[in-house]
Amino acid sequence: MRRNFVKEKLRNGRPSVGTWMEMGHPEISEIMGNFGFDWVVFDMEHAPRSTETVQTLMQALVRVAWNDPVLIKQTLDIGAYGIMVPWVNNREEAVEAVRACRYPQSGGIRGVGPRRPPTTPLMKNTMIWLTGKS
Repeated sequence: MRRNFVKEKLRNGRPSVGTWMEMGHPEISEIMGNFGFDWVVFDMEHAPRSTETVQTLMQALVRVAWNDPVLIKQTLDIGAYGIMVPWVNNREEAVEAVRACRYPQSGGIRGVGPRRPPTTPLMKNTMIWLTGKS
């Protein structure tokens, strides 16, 4: 099972350092990956990026465009290490976002349709960040 170093750091009260990448070029993504950041976010909410484009850029943390279970499931299926879900403003929206990330065995609604080999059984180490209104 792939370890989620970001979750481990946060659980242990240690800082986790990352960045956002706005350039949609695979070579830039690879360079960013070698800088030693704990995480890199590819923004799909405010940047004109498709799921296919992000797949070529990452195995990272992705901010989906909206709190939509289809977008969340597709992003996880292409191999995102975790997701950031914008516009989560109440408990119900948070519960639905988390359910979209989990398989039925873990109380979720996610199915199986990976474009990349699964890296963790039942995505136990998926990082989920929920953000409210900006």
